Amino acid sequence: MNLYNPHKMENFLLFFTQNIFFFLLLISLVLALIFYEGKKGGNRVDNIEATRIINKENGLVLDFRSAEEFSQGHLVNAINIPLVNVSEQINTLSKEKTIPLLLVCKTGAISKKAGIELKKLGYLKTNILSGGMISWYNSGLPFIK
Repeated sequence: MNLYNPHKMENFLLFFTQNIFFFLLLISLVLALIFYEGKKGGNRVDNIEATRIINKENGLVLDFRSAEEFSQGHLVNAINIPLVNVSEQINTLSKEKTIPLLLVCKTGAISKKAGIELKKLGYLKTNILSGGMISWYNSGLPFIK
């Protein structure tokens, strides 16, 4: 039984060349969707950019990990907030919608959810620590216990 059929391959290549515009359009749309979904919740920032936001822009650091994880080590001046209370507690912390926010969790996934919520509330500068505290610890950067 021969699985390779040269006529099918020729038909596919003919179809591809006749519809190359649509293939390129499809690829472009998929890439745009991936980029858009990646931006939801805020800009992903690495450890160096996070340090700059904290030191140069006086960013507000919000840590969404559990109280136990937070007590084991957190960024300087970080505020521990459970994700369920983010909309209530952010208003007590800052009414200024243009303040830079650095969102931190264990891996970055919870921060994305929090960022989506904060953007709905009108906060304009939400930044997510890419890789979360795991990345921070693995880089050997300082933290407070």
